[in-house]
Amino acid sequence: MCVGGCKQPVVVENDHLTVMETVEDVSKKKNEDEFDGSDNLHLSDVGWAHLFDVHCHLSLEPASQAVIPMLKVAGVWLMAMQEHDWSNIQAWASANPAGIVPAYGIHPWCAHTTTADAFDLLRARLIESPFAFVGEIGLDGVATYPDSDIKYEMNKQLAVYTAQLNLAAELSRPVSIHAVSCFGKLESIFQNLLQDVPKDLSRRQKDKLKKDNEPVPTLAELAAHPALRKWPPAIMLHSYSGSSESIQRILRYPSVVASRFYFSFSYFVNSRIPFDRLKEKICLIPDDQILIESDHVDATRVDRACLRALDLVARAKGWSLEETALKTGANALRFISKLSVR
Repeated sequence: MCVGGCKQPVVVENDHLTVMETVEDVSKKKNEDEFDGSDNLHLSDVGWAHLFDVHCHLSLEPASQAVIPMLKVAGVWLMAMQEHDWSNIQAWASANPAGIVPAYGIHPWCAHTTTADAFDLLRARLIESPFAFVGEIGLDGVATYPDSDIKYEMNKQLAVYTAQLNLAAELSRPVSIHAVSCFGKLESIFQNLLQDVPKDLSRRQKDKLKKDNEPVPTLAELAAHPALRKWPPAIMLHSYSGSSESIQRILRYPSVVASRFYFSFSYFVNSRIPFDRLKEKICLIPDDQILIESDHVDATRVDRACLRALDLVARAKGWSLEETALKTGANALRFISKLSVR
């Protein structure tokens, strides 16, 4: 869940942080417009068999469970906000294993509610659920405590985020990352993890190895390097709101790491900036590293939200809707294939 610079409306009920909506009051008008059909897009415009909503929060709305089997998308990936959500998500996924991929984690908005044993419980939950990945985790530089202008404490967010990122790497689970106004901190963590990761060889270096009758390391051999154990096998930057420069820096990481990054886009978040700026970002991303999502709570809105996200990517890349569905769908399957049993 990612709302850029808007305050998220949250309340505390029964000692649990509950996210009431995915939009603030000031965004409601736009959210209604998103679904009024005025965009001339129709659900019949695209084949849905390969299309996945790779990031949503449907378990926060109990009525969504009955709607999910009727959705056109091939599957939804349910993100947790906090420990309180995990059992519910697991129950929904167990009841609909073909349509739901679960993710367990602690959102940066909920980092301050983390209990002392939360990470042990998360580890146990993930081990119990080898088909689950880690999410939603991350950092948020603008979100504030409910009914306050005080931002969530960044040091606490960093501690909770780092612990979960390390756990995802240890258990070899993909992650979905929320990052708002904090890409400097996020990239700093990535840079630290890059230490000892084997760099790509230049053509000159490869030629010299061949000339000296030395073997040129294969991509598989590089990927087996011990330094890669510090990295999750796949990393989704969801509703990507970073800069074009951040994309370029990440893609310049050694290929064994850069290839693990996926950039996901939602209409809900990413349509807030001028399309030309969004297009610039999307066009920098390799075709096989783009995903689409709804980032919604209400399942009745998922199909249309995904169609709108699909349209954003299609227009930016110059693809048809169907081509975009096929490409992003294949990317989603590749991302989730990093789970050992999928």
